[in-house]
Amino acid sequence: GAPAKQPTAEAKRGQHRIAIVIPYFSPANDPSLPPYFDLFAQSAGGSADLVDFFIFHTGLPPHLLPDPATLPSNVKLIDLQSTTKLAELLFRVADRRTEESLKENGMDRSKLTTMIAKTIEHHPYVLVEYKPATGHIFSDYLKEYSHWGYSDLDIIWGDLPRWISKEELTDWDIVTYGFGDQDRVYLRGQLTFHKNNDKINQLWRGCDYLSEADVRYSKLLKGSEQFKLESAEGCYSAAVLHTNDIRVKYTVKALTDAEGAGADSAILHGLYVGLGQNGDRSVVWTAGTKEGDGQKLLNLPVDWFEDKDIAYGYTDVKNPLQWEVGERTKVRSYRDEYGDDGQFQKCMYWAPKTYQRDICVKNVDWFDHTVMLINGQLYKQKFERYAFPNRIVSYPFFHFQEWKRYFRRGQLRSVEGKTGVKDLAGWVISEDGALPIPQTYSKDNPTLDVPTRLSNWLGTRSAGVEADSGTSSSLPSRKYCLRFSPQKIGGGKPPAVTCDEPISWRDESQVIVLAAGKEWLDWSNAASDVTLALTVQYVRSNEEESNDSVLDGLLDTAESNIAVWSGQPSVLLIHIAGATRGIAERVHKRYRSNQKMKHSLVAAIFTENAMAVSRNALLNMALEAASTRWVVTGIEVERGLVLSKESSLFVRRAASGRYDIAGSALLIPQFGTSKEAASALSVTDLLKDMSSINEDMSALDCDKCANEGSIRVDKHIVQHINSIWKVSTRKAIGDEVSTGTTAKQPADTAKASAELNALLLQLLQRGQSKSLRHFDQSPILLLDALGPVGGTLTSDVVPASEELAGSRCYNGLRLSQLALLGYDIDIVPGAFAASTKATRRGICGKNAAADATATANRELMFGTRCSACFMYDDEDILKDLAMDERARAADAAVFWRQLHTIQANNDT
Repeated sequence: GAPAKQPTAEAKRGQHRIAIVIPYFSPANDPSLPPYFDLFAQSAGGSADLVDFFIFHTGLPPHLLPDPATLPSNVKLIDLQSTTKLAELLFRVADRRTEESLKENGMDRSKLTTMIAKTIEHHPYVLVEYKPATGHIFSDYLKEYSHWGYSDLDIIWGDLPRWISKEELTDWDIVTYGFGDQDRVYLRGQLTFHKNNDKINQLWRGCDYLSEADVRYSKLLKGSEQFKLESAEGCYSAAVLHTNDIRVKYTVKALTDAEGAGADSAILHGLYVGLGQNGDRSVVWTAGTKEGDGQKLLNLPVDWFEDKDIAYGYTDVKNPLQWEVGERTKVRSYRDEYGDDGQFQKCMYWAPKTYQRDICVKNVDWFDHTVMLINGQLYKQKFERYAFPNRIVSYPFFHFQEWKRYFRRGQLRSVEGKTGVKDLAGWVISEDGALPIPQTYSKDNPTLDVPTRLSNWLGTRSAGVEADSGTSSSLPSRKYCLRFSPQKIGGGKPPAVTCDEPISWRDESQVIVLAAGKEWLDWSNAASDVTLALTVQYVRSNEEESNDSVLDGLLDTAESNIAVWSGQPSVLLIHIAGATRGIAERVHKRYRSNQKMKHSLVAAIFTENAMAVSRNALLNMALEAASTRWVVTGIEVERGLVLSKESSLFVRRAASGRYDIAGSALLIPQFGTSKEAASALSVTDLLKDMSSINEDMSALDCDKCANEGSIRVDKHIVQHINSIWKVSTRKAIGDEVSTGTTAKQPADTAKASAELNALLLQLLQRGQSKSLRHFDQSPILLLDALGPVGGTLTSDVVPASEELAGSRCYNGLRLSQLALLGYDIDIVPGAFAASTKATRRGICGKNAAADATATANRELMFGTRCSACFMYDDEDILKDLAMDERARAADAAVFWRQLHTIQANNDT
């Protein structure tokens, strides 16, 4: 059926509108919003008819904030500029304290504000203490709202306008949504909303830690007390329970990933987020808990909530989704049951026992009762819920308090900046990240052909930057991370990783655009041309103060690749660690007004610390700066590799032959040669003299790395790639000249390609962890921006894993992920890259004598290939990261195949 037209909030709710307020303070090492912020923001957009979300932050760098154009209109980022400004707002909780009382406690306004600011900086979680006073603290921002509420950023929002009933907005002063622990009558921090009036906005005054903040901080200053977090869910909840003339509703309307809270279904089957056919909705659901409910979940179209034939009870907004039934009965608290002095068992660990006599109640079912406070008396009442189709479970939001600890940006890229997107029907969220659901999984099965997908993608791309003027808003707004460090989780759980050096193309203080040629700025053939994306990473030690020939050699090699690219666009991103002002000026001068770069975007990142960064982060940055559908990525300039003379021709031919096919990853082989050639080699020269070629690149490297043992699968993969290339190239150019090798060549390239795919999948198996980790070559790929499944983008579903940072750190992972996800893995006939004696001589320098087995200080090896996975000392972290990446790709592959099977069955 056709999507049901949704009435406006005004038609459903009169003039009611809710403001949800969340103050946020970021850690010093990562001054940005958390990696899961887009889950919050994009899902919040589905509630724009009724709710606005205010996120107050303390001067986060603009380049690390989401592009405003990609945020829903009801998600508003408010910059307070500094922690002090936030503290001045929070000081309002003490606004009834006189100057005399402040002075008696050794305080004045300035001192108390400073102490609040310092507490936030040292204990950011202290901000939750102020939730009860939100309506008072932020009153200047709330004047136009009938209601205000508080929440957290670790929330995926569902259809709040559909779930928040009219009577909740009119008949109740406070409404709080919980996940089922109804025997604890507290106001949940995940979502509690209040009527916006003077009486309700001052209920928190009964909490002395807020209203007498000067007393508390005076004790901290004197050392008579240690800082101890006050849970707002304790004091405030008790203060509300002691108020005799208000009405409060405590209801079960939430999903969570917390153990023991009904999280099993979300863990087993994932949380579904549906966007609707216009991309402007957000409905969350998961499978029921009975046997077979997982399959029922898959069989349900992802836009079920817009189809009256499937879910009339949902599409008709006059039908409630949850309602109370039967009679109300009184509820006894622990205080009623045991008195003020009687012994009782604590019912919650995060609120002081002092408040639990009022908060903890008797004879209330966890999941079956709504609890109400009416004029000082607690009641309970059974409720019933709409029977959702296929026995799914849906609620107005999902709280991912456990998953957030391990979420990384790379796992959630498919959610980033997708406001109003029409190519996707939604996502499945799990502890492994976000999997996009193609729009073809909706009931009407719209056709997303390649031209349509390409048009949609090009609509999100733009070109236009100016050299020496910083970066431009036309470059990607996405965040990347150059360096990571381990983060302890506690509770016996394995450590996670946290970003220490976030960066963006729009970071004018770090990313310097050196050249932006006119042809690059005016590029218009984005659908058919191919961008060459190059990176150079150079770590400059103090010993090289007067000798930077290695840097010159690296840049010469990069420019040699650009020279053979025959007028096609290119991106060159240079990272120089340990850079001096003199080095920066040299590089500036080299590319300023350089006519050879007229088709290129050249940018540099200069850092004072002589420490290498994630090569994969640089690869992602360079690839995503490209404005064409097809990109060549992965060339290891640091190995002296230069593309062959005819590569541009062969690559464009391969790309044009796949215009109507989405999801290709075509390999370009790489060789080492004993030839002296300073210029690019030709394919005919190579095929005529294969005796000069060494397919084992490591034998010719500047840095002779430690032997990692008997590694076979990765070498077989390289051999397979090269063998297929030789045969397909000879066929492509009609060259019958002997290859000069006795190695057996495949007669059937289609069969050989299938065997290559099998080897790549084998690389992901547990028993091949060593081969996967020490895969020697950085695969050179001609990569399609469009994924193999409708609505998916390659940079979203399979980016290079930035946490796996070294030059020899899981190089084969992305290639194997591409194979697993159904990309067409093939070879580009005729195109290759080779290092020669001349190019290697230029880039080896002093590193030629480096030997990974002879140094005890790994820091000295950061600039070499032997540094491998240099960013972590803990091997378990590496194994966990690699396992997560394998699991994410496997989850997506299985899920998409299931959808394909279901769709095929429906079509027949």
